[in-house]
Amino acid sequence: MSVITISREFGSVGDDFGEGIAQALGYHCLCKEEIGALLSQYGMVEFDREYETQPGFWEGFISGRDQRRSDMVGMLNQVVQAVAQHGNIVIQGRSGFAVLADYADVLHVRVQAPLAVRIERVAAQQEMTAEQAAAVVKEADRVRTAFVETSTVCPGTPSRPLIW
Repeated sequence: MSVITISREFGSVGDDFGEGIAQALGYHCLCKEEIGALLSQYGMVEFDREYETQPGFWEGFISGRDQRRSDMVGMLNQVVQAVAQHGNIVIQGRSGFAVLADYADVLHVRVQAPLAVRIERVAAQQEMTAEQAAAVVKEADRVRTAFVETSTVCPGTPSRPLIW
């Protein structure tokens, strides 16, 4: 099984990098849309919304929300592990680096860029001011970090969150 995981900062062009690697190697590139489609087939239609937002303080008190989020993360981890078994794949994001951390034949790549460069890219791509883009980039960084820190589960331990 040959697998490359791509972890990237928002606005760092990590998606383009992952797609280029997959194309050069003749691998399949599994992006967030494909993972979302797979999860939707199993009833996890809310995953993208959950992944892209961090719950506020009061949302933690909503009955069943933690269990629903835990179920979604568990299913995500199963999907990542299942597609990794097929090999010759580049998995973009969705905490693939953490889910496959104990696998020997996985290369983990982190794509980063200076904050100013990411803000400039996002401003140009989304046609917004630098101030607006800065807010978007910083919020995306916060949400992604919070997801990994609070929701990623280590392989072989389905109920234990990954602590950094």
